[in-house]
Amino acid sequence: MKVSALRRSYDETLPDAVRFLKALEGQISEMIRQASLSLAVPVESRIKAWPSVVAKVDRLSLRLDHIKGLSDLIGLRLVFLFSEHAARASGLIAEHFKVISQENTGDRLKAKEFGYQSVHFIVRVMPTWTQVPTLRDFESFQAEIQVRTLSQHTWAVSSRVLQYNQEAAVPVSLQRSLYRLAALLELVDLELERISKDKERYSELMRRKAPYSDLDSELDVDQLVSILDHCLPESHRQPHDAYAELFFDLRRQNIVTGKTLVELVNDYLPRALKDDAAVVVAVRAGDPSYSGDQDKIDKGVFYSHVGLVQKMLNLKFGMKWREEEPE
Repeated sequence: MKVSALRRSYDETLPDAVRFLKALEGQISEMIRQASLSLAVPVESRIKAWPSVVAKVDRLSLRLDHIKGLSDLIGLRLVFLFSEHAARASGLIAEHFKVISQENTGDRLKAKEFGYQSVHFIVRVMPTWTQVPTLRDFESFQAEIQVRTLSQHTWAVSSRVLQYNQEAAVPVSLQRSLYRLAALLELVDLELERISKDKERYSELMRRKAPYSDLDSELDVDQLVSILDHCLPESHRQPHDAYAELFFDLRRQNIVTGKTLVELVNDYLPRALKDDAAVVVAVRAGDPSYSGDQDKIDKGVFYSHVGLVQKMLNLKFGMKWREEEPE
């Protein structure tokens, strides 16, 4: 196809490509949320700009009958904190999309080589998507999805800026430094994964323990979560709540043991729940002072576990405690 014809194909396809990209990003974001995977940065997405299309076609001498034949015209990048989460995301992509090709770029590297690592998928949507009228036009599209960890992303970005994408391009005088950096970044992934698994084991231990054991010991975040899970209504629990922020709010008010936390909950939970119900009524009435998750409001819930405890702190100490400088 001549460049002029390819440009017409690009311009004609662009509006539908934008729609497809938004639908794809929405589906993948929801998939990640439901699986409770931890992204290091928000999902990155793009449609390849025309100059980049021309450059790639020229560089690789591609022969395209239509712009949709360009496998990475539409691209998304998923960057995760933990290597296990990246692996789970790869499994979900394979499960929920029609995978045209899959490559782990790290497989190209020999044992003593350093370089770019990422998992690349070329995918199409499943046939079930095309049964939805608004998604029917997406059957012919394909997209590239990259999955990597934050450490791998750090390497990819820095090596691109330095123009050291390949080992052969690196001056001999700098190769040892880059070997060390590559090893450190790989170690970061390994240590984060180890800490994540240790935390899971510790959290599970806290969940299995009697909720009111060791109340005189100093609180940590996992003990805090365990106590709140036992003391507060399950209906108000939400994943990825701001427990670390609450932990320091409690310490500022000298609530540093399980005993003092349980006393706070016992004294103020009824009033906090009463306020919660009042806020739900206000939101349903259109009060602009509040905004919240509509699904939670429909269930009669406004505050999460963290929100309930922060409300209890307001009730016990007044609002001025929030204005105090943390120590």
